[in-house]
Amino acid sequence: MNDQFEAPHPNGAVVVNEPDPGDPRRRRRRRNIFIALAILIALVWAYAIWYSVTSDSPEDLDAAATSAVGAACVSAREQLEALPDLTPESTATDDVQLVRQENEIFDAMIAEIDAVEPTSADAATAVDKWLDDWRNLIGARAAFADDLEDDGTARLSTPAVKSGGLEPITERMNGFAQQRGLDECQPDALQAEAVDGPRDYTIVEV
Repeated sequence: MNDQFEAPHPNGAVVVNEPDPGDPRRRRRRRNIFIALAILIALVWAYAIWYSVTSDSPEDLDAAATSAVGAACVSAREQLEALPDLTPESTATDDVQLVRQENEIFDAMIAEIDAVEPTSADAATAVDKWLDDWRNLIGARAAFADDLEDDGTARLSTPAVKSGGLEPITERMNGFAQQRGLDECQPDALQAEAVDGPRDYTIVEV
């Protein structure tokens, strides 16, 4: 009798030989499955990254709104630059007058931007919150001018993003403008925190 056949099991059951784990075909099959899964995961991540980079945020302004907001900021900057700047000979009274003149320009800019109507409701809400930050900053500037007028000394207290926090709202305001290509609308570009010294409108090129 040829001994290549395995003898029947004593209880009569059919014996099934399991594939050899070292079988090259089985190893190749597992490797192909692993490669296919790796490629699938890589494709999913690549799509997620591409989508996050190319997709528009619901808070982004449409072209017309972006143009209108930018024009309001450029106009404000031109008016601010035209004001007589402080010099080493300037008095506290000169400073108070300059801050209040600047605040009038900022108030007009805010009103002009507030009249802009973005096509997206999310974008309109984002602009409203940004303008609230502007109003809070102008309020701090007004308080500075009042204090300076009272006794000749004052310090600008820029509101924080969170109560008791250290991050000033101007950081958030700058970020909002930068993310929408409105560099000319950054508080830094408009020297909104400069209240007790010469203004430098070259800090942010627009």
